Amino acid sequence: MDTFSCIAARKSVRDFSDKPLGDAEIEKLIEAALYAPVGMKAYDSLHLTCVTDEKALAAIRGMARKKTGDENADPLHGAPALIVVSVKEPTHVAFANSACMIENMLLEAAELGLGSLYVCGIVNALREDAEFLALLRIPAGFTPVGAAAAGYAKEGAPAPAPCRNKVTKVDYIR
Repeated sequence: MDTFSCIAARKSVRDFSDKPLGDAEIEKLIEAALYAPVGMKAYDSLHLTCVTDEKALAAIRGMARKKTGDENADPLHGAPALIVVSVKEPTHVAFANSACMIENMLLEAAELGLGSLYVCGIVNALREDAEFLALLRIPAGFTPVGAAAAGYAKEGAPAPAPCRNKVTKVDYIR
């Protein structure tokens, strides 16, 4: 798949099947993250945590329900894999670096024919929660700031329509 086709093919999936991802698929997603551009080559300022354990994913869903007060909350939408990006210092540059890693994973998921979802809200809501940090084994001094959920879209789930941005204004200075 060429780059632009991959970008256009990437969609946010919010209805994943329970089919687990294989180790090769997980490793391709991780590899894609590791190719992300990182400001000043500060690779040691980032940490990835890959969660595929069903009990751990269920615990994250439980924490989300408790935090939001919504007994049906599932910010992972049933995804069988969550790859969390943590940073040493939550600065603008660190957030940008983590976003590059996450976007690389989302694009690789599209290349592999997987569904994916950028997960940010609940990660940020729980980033100081001791139970969440312990579950993810976040190293001391690191803060989780975002994640990529990945898996197979549930069969029969509505396919997201292409969503080219037609709202953002563009000015050309030539």
